[in-house]
Amino acid sequence: MLVPLLILPVPGAAAREISSAQKTPIDLKDPQLISEGDKVFAQNCSITYCHGREGAAGRAPSVRDKKWEVTRLRKVIMEGIPNTSMPNWNDKLTERQISAVTAYILSISGEEPVKSQPSSAGFAPEKTRPAFTAPAAPLPESLVGDPARGEQLFFATAGERGCVGCHVIDGKGNPVGPDLTGSVRRNARALFGDIVFPGPALDASKPLLRIVMKDGEKILGLKQEETPAAVRVFDMSRVPPVLRRLAKEKIQSVEPQTRSAMPERYGEIYTLRELLDLVSFLKSSGAPSAVRVSFLDIQ
Repeated sequence: MLVPLLILPVPGAAAREISSAQKTPIDLKDPQLISEGDKVFAQNCSITYCHGREGAAGRAPSVRDKKWEVTRLRKVIMEGIPNTSMPNWNDKLTERQISAVTAYILSISGEEPVKSQPSSAGFAPEKTRPAFTAPAAPLPESLVGDPARGEQLFFATAGERGCVGCHVIDGKGNPVGPDLTGSVRRNARALFGDIVFPGPALDASKPLLRIVMKDGEKILGLKQEETPAAVRVFDMSRVPPVLRRLAKEKIQSVEPQTRSAMPERYGEIYTLRELLDLVSFLKSSGAPSAVRVSFLDIQ
């Protein structure tokens, strides 16, 4: 059965194919289209900080096993959801790719798509949070971040605090994890979530490994490279992590981990104000002027 789509005028790459797409209804159950959508979803949506593998929940909510209204789903993919970390894709994906992602999500929904039923569900959680009303008076300083304080926190080297041991920003730091230069291009809510709720490691080339050596030593290592004779990992038990070469002949077992190497206790280690300071510092990288992130910006 063919499910016709309402093709909306959009800017960017998707608009270039609309005229031809309008002439021919798209079969959202086409196995080839679903397969294409699977690949596009894996490359663009199932990434660190967003949806999990095969549509499962990650930092963002699950998109599988839900009842979807086709037009609404397509609109959310193209236009995003304001004031959330869900971006628009109408200027990043072609019309064919947007249709493919739509078909793929419907294929893992487990239910027949609803053809026309206005809905505000989109990618939002099952229970929608009540809107937070901004106070008329300015927020207290305790709820507004300061990039200068955030810089001091980022480059701290004492104990569990500090980010410089694993990250580089503006050319300074240790390249264990992602380079955070130019974090201004990501919204404050997503950056806050990255710190407090580390997601699964999705870089297949650099997985987190639990290694047991033949002499009994146990190592939690972030893989960097592998040769026939050895594997090089950042030993995450050290602060900062140390790059080590482990001879394969001395390794007893290797167990890949599904979680990120990012510590999970930053929500406990830092106060809310300190977290806002860190996000302010990250948002200021690459910005024309200092950025002060408030509590309202992470809602």
